[in-house]
Amino acid sequence: MKTINDNVLENKLKVINGNILNIREGIICHQVNCKGVMGAGLALQIKNKWPEAYDAYMTAYREKYWRFGEILSVIVSEDPDICIIHMAGQNEYGHEPGKVYTNYMALATCMTKANDFAKAVD
Repeated sequence: MKTINDNVLENKLKVINGNILNIREGIICHQVNCKGVMGAGLALQIKNKWPEAYDAYMTAYREKYWRFGEILSVIVSEDPDICIIHMAGQNEYGHEPGKVYTNYMALATCMTKANDFAKAVD
């Protein structure tokens, strides 16, 4: 089984310095919670820049099919060369010192699904 580090070494991941929200094309993957809240960090920035990505996330949450390990891809209508992938890698959210909110197994599952999605659309 390959690790993320193996993929970086094989140049399958491209590291770009700067604001990810300024890309002109590509896929933005980010972790979100399963509580229907995009209120901080990159999630909030995506919500503010591309409200339809937030709307799709909220639909998944309200329809009760949003759970650990799921991904949701959203093509941005005003920027059709950009796809947002929400990855359900945490249940709760917050700022409690020392508390780990990420479920690493769920996040790994999301990353595998996002990779499969990227291969399919490439």
